[in-house]
Amino acid sequence: MSMIDYFLSLGSAVFVPIVLIIIGLILGQGILRSIRSGIMVGIGFIGLGLAISLISDRLEPAVNQIVERFSFNLTVIDIGSGAASWSCVFHIGWCSNYSGGIPS
Repeated sequence: MSMIDYFLSLGSAVFVPIVLIIIGLILGQGILRSIRSGIMVGIGFIGLGLAISLISDRLEPAVNQIVERFSFNLTVIDIGSGAASWSCVFHIGWCSNYSGGIPS
């Protein structure tokens, strides 16, 4: 069980590319093409995570003021859908306190 926990604790920037490399090899894409695709997905996750982190850092003070001003009881900033939805599934859901926009 500790091996599975270690593998899952690597984070989405490592975990998902490894899974995609394995899937690429199973589907016969070749080792170089599979590794290249996995690395590109990992870089994409890191970039998307960085962009969402920068945006949420800038939005957090404004959102906190809105919450205080209107007496809301909200604990999550919803970053929207589209490209960010995959990031919520793989990156934010595993690596931070933001969990896809569901207030608790």
